[in-house]
Amino acid sequence: MPRPVIRNLLDLITDRDINPRPYLGYMFETAQHNLDSEILNAIRHSTFLLQLLKELQQWLPDNYKQLESMALLSPEEAIKPIKSNTIIDVAEILGFTPETIDKIMQQWHILHINKWHSEKIVQFWVEVKKN
Repeated sequence: MPRPVIRNLLDLITDRDINPRPYLGYMFETAQHNLDSEILNAIRHSTFLLQLLKELQQWLPDNYKQLESMALLSPEEAIKPIKSNTIIDVAEILGFTPETIDKIMQQWHILHINKWHSEKIVQFWVEVKKN
């Protein structure tokens, strides 16, 4: 059985990314012997899924990766003691100067030290701003 490809489906998909003999589920795989080989090949080599993924990608905003990085602002992520520096991407998107980004990074890495009471994102950041 071919191994699944682990990737972000929002990234650009090309023909070479598609498995030539994809696993189509247990029920299909066990019932395939009842299908005509021509139909089976048409199903297996169909570009329908590839075309569907490409069309879905066209509907995505150009900045979806930046939107994904906004998840870093959740209280759960913000108060982790060990964090990545990807908050820099958010700061750059928002147009902060290098000096301000440096200050943001210093504060970002010590957020976990305080005990925060709010778990909802807006209240959390209001609380952070007050301290």
